[in-house]
Amino acid sequence: MIFAARAEAAQIYPQKTLKFFVGQRNNAISNASGSFNFAIDIAEEKPCIGQSFIEFTGVAKNPVGTDIQLTLGDTSRTFSLSGNNNSSDFKILFYIDEALNNISNPGSFNYALNYTVSGNLISLIAAKCIITYQFFEPQSVGQTAFAPRSYLISSTYDGGEFPGYNTISWTTKNEPPNTNIRLQIATSDNINGPFDFAGPDDTAGSFYESPGDAISNIHNGQRYFRYKVSLSTKDPNQTPVVGDVKINFSNK
Repeated sequence: MIFAARAEAAQIYPQKTLKFFVGQRNNAISNASGSFNFAIDIAEEKPCIGQSFIEFTGVAKNPVGTDIQLTLGDTSRTFSLSGNNNSSDFKILFYIDEALNNISNPGSFNYALNYTVSGNLISLIAAKCIITYQFFEPQSVGQTAFAPRSYLISSTYDGGEFPGYNTISWTTKNEPPNTNIRLQIATSDNINGPFDFAGPDDTAGSFYESPGDAISNIHNGQRYFRYKVSLSTKDPNQTPVVGDVKINFSNK
């Protein structure tokens, strides 16, 4: 992911694809229902949602005669696994474009994916949401003019059970003089938060400023995490640019 702070001028509408963790369940179920609560986080202005879907995967003991109904808002569809005779592993693509038509501004949007299994046992189910959208990206015409400050908040990631957070690192694509790159992280036991961003001293005013910095142990044990990239410049003709961000963690 590459991110640069740019001041508003002419309008361009690039396209972006994001993936979000929806939920997982390891135990076997049959003739039962369940639900995964998840959030979609959009940081860009004027998002216009395009092709979007839930990828729902698992293992079916006997695919023949097994149906799965997926519902998100007013969008619902039933999928038959009977055509999956050659493999116990299955993958369903549940398209949800219309269910996301309430997204027209940046923000965090909460949803519930409901599922009902009819027929034989399935297990190790997992779901993720993949959305593609266009958005407004201000850009200058005839000259480069970068905003003094800007930031990017990541989507929500799942650290699994009892994560221990070790280090935060990132690649720097460009960091000219009079510019700065700083990061914070936030964790929560709930996928929907709250997420309070902080640096190494656990306050909102502190930042991780060097790749490889040790993450405060206050986050250990909290399953879900996000990161926030803060960019600043004192020169309107220069901007820092960040590449990949990596959170190193381990599970007990």
